[in-house]
Amino acid sequence: MVGQKQHHLSDKSQSEKPLIYNIYESSPDNSARFLLGKKGSPSIMVIGLNPSIADQQTSDITASKIERIAALNGYKGFVIANLYPLRSTQPDNLPHSADMGLIEDNVKRIRQFCEEQGYNQFWAAWGTNIVKRDYLQDSFLRLDELVKNLQGRWISYGALLKFGHPRHPSRASYSSGFNNFCSLTYSSQLPGLKK
Repeated sequence: MVGQKQHHLSDKSQSEKPLIYNIYESSPDNSARFLLGKKGSPSIMVIGLNPSIADQQTSDITASKIERIAALNGYKGFVIANLYPLRSTQPDNLPHSADMGLIEDNVKRIRQFCEEQGYNQFWAAWGTNIVKRDYLQDSFLRLDELVKNLQGRWISYGALLKFGHPRHPSRASYSSGFNNFCSLTYSSQLPGLKK
């Protein structure tokens, strides 16, 4: 998986099914998804927990909800990335030990994309399941450092959850709004964080 880049921007030769998303990066076997989204300006980078089933031609509940929330709040484009890029419909099924090469590749791809496209708004959207694996919290720290280096800012949607976790988009009301998200306060409250 690591080291090979599948970067797709509207490549209709993949199949007859129309493309829903014109930004897409995955592992060659599609078991890991790094980036998924639609071009547009202004745009927002969404950081979820891990990808489920959505790909260039298939949406899922989370991707659909993100797209709608983004549009309702004036964003013409969005890109979904994750703390861990391995696909799993259930966070409990994520491996207990991380593939560190996969995490490094994930951060590298997010950094490269944000630098090339000028992204500086980062929507924290991983929900409470970040505590299920220590490496998810470590991945957050890596991405937080990236956001700082890009002079970006974190935001969250709706009220924060217990222990300051940002709300997952699938559990958010369309009538909520974006708020500043303080990563320093948040990281001080994470139980499994290796500081």
